[in-house]
Amino acid sequence: MWVLRVSDLLEIEGPAPSHEELHRRNLLVEWKPTLLTIFVSHQWLSSWHPDPHGLQLKILQKALQNTIDGTVNVESDVVSQLRQQYRRLGEKEREQLASAYVWLDWFSIPQIPNSKAELGIQSIPFYVGACQLFVALVPPLRHFASQQDCDLASWLSRGWCRAEMWCQLLADRSNGDVPIIVVSGEDQIEFALPLQWVQNPAHEGEFTCQSDRERVSGFVRTALDNKLLRLRASGQIELFRYYAARYEVLVGLPAAERDVGDFVSRFSFPSLQAAIHQRRGMGAVACAALSGDAALLCRLAAEGAPIQTRLSDMAEVGIENGWTPLHLAIVSREESALKKLLQLQADPNTTDSFLKIPVLGLCHTTSSVKMLVEHRADVNLRPPPFFQSALAAACNRQAPVAVTAELIRLGAEVNLSAGGTGMGPLASLASTARSNPHCLDQLDLLIENEADINQPCRTSGIFNIVEWLCRGYVLAAGESRETVAGLKYTAEISTTALGHAVFFGADRMVQHLLDAHADPYMPNKRGRTPAQLARHASVQQVLHHHATSFSI
Repeated sequence: MWVLRVSDLLEIEGPAPSHEELHRRNLLVEWKPTLLTIFVSHQWLSSWHPDPHGLQLKILQKALQNTIDGTVNVESDVVSQLRQQYRRLGEKEREQLASAYVWLDWFSIPQIPNSKAELGIQSIPFYVGACQLFVALVPPLRHFASQQDCDLASWLSRGWCRAEMWCQLLADRSNGDVPIIVVSGEDQIEFALPLQWVQNPAHEGEFTCQSDRERVSGFVRTALDNKLLRLRASGQIELFRYYAARYEVLVGLPAAERDVGDFVSRFSFPSLQAAIHQRRGMGAVACAALSGDAALLCRLAAEGAPIQTRLSDMAEVGIENGWTPLHLAIVSREESALKKLLQLQADPNTTDSFLKIPVLGLCHTTSSVKMLVEHRADVNLRPPPFFQSALAAACNRQAPVAVTAELIRLGAEVNLSAGGTGMGPLASLASTARSNPHCLDQLDLLIENEADINQPCRTSGIFNIVEWLCRGYVLAAGESRETVAGLKYTAEISTTALGHAVFFGADRMVQHLLDAHADPYMPNKRGRTPAQLARHASVQQVLHHHATSFSI
């Protein structure tokens, strides 16, 4: 395993030299367990060189330098903070980065095809597991040949990038805390949990060479087998059951080849009766829903198994506290299980315990939307205290455009903002815009259906108090970089969709909103405009270009 010193990486100018060139310069170091190592995952910008103009490398260098000298605080993304999952890179960790090492495919694997290159590719799961930090290098750039956008959304679509992410998710040292650092710019660096990524198996990604699809399935299968052994040995039975239920889907086995085996032993239940009558957590019904086994659901119901059991929070796999088997069937896109659960009288208007998001808002297919509505799901249900609609949740959770269009066709209102956090569909779209491949199409759809592009969010009830408290804290702290982003965001929440997109650094959504005549000078309750909420250079550049073009 060959790695490059961070200090040497920072000295490179222009396009990155290959593995062979770095060897000739004696810059590569053979990895040892004592070395603090960063695994860098990225998308190639051409077929012959990963970064022909050195643009990715330059951003990585500046991001590392800004992190080491403390110019930028590396903390959890705002969504994770609002879910009370907070992490920050400490001063000692930042100082250690200066003497750390980097693994990057162009540096670390032979680029001339030979047996060593092939062995290096096969060893990627080990390389990921050997590194203490995993960096997704995803600045918004263009592919040299295709001119397609390469950013966080496209990185998540690539099969090899997904494979590396899954190896990280399943690595031995994860223990439920998955330290993925997303670098979208030299000043846009944050920890992120793969809340929506776990629904994207590696083998379903995009591959330049289709034969790689089977190879990637093998990677994930090996990593998943090891993960299941560790979870069972450590007594983490809830997570064990989740991965056991999703095993065949994650490794890419066709439905006809799936062999669930003995139910009790497969899911480590002490007995069939214990599995059937478990009323909380990953009981028999939850496992059957995740597996998509409609026949088993029918048999369990006949035995008196509770259909509406509640699960506890499992952040590693994106499960919210209070989810039911119906939630699991929807997010895992097991429509046969969804249909059977609805036939067994599962509540189509159920919500989780914290955010109270209607289950309809988790759908990723129009057929699942139709099934829920046919069983009397309310398309405009907005449960307190957050009052988030299914349409707003669908936008936030990156549903395909066809799903949002179906919700609107069925009567979902596009301008709901009063109550709770006051966030309608447009504002909800912003928080995950950078990783959402459907973002701009969803934005166009909402605007075409008369969404008010300049509608500010208006909090109510307890959130009025929370907003005021955060405003007071931020006012007292001034512009201190030590103030966590989640507090700053809540203090500014009464801004428009443009303000939300600006705050989250969603530069392409910002540009799209400006092109649609969103007002960058609409003040929020603090009197601050979207233009004043920019935290990142890429968005500031978009706003500056708009302002100067408008003035001309």
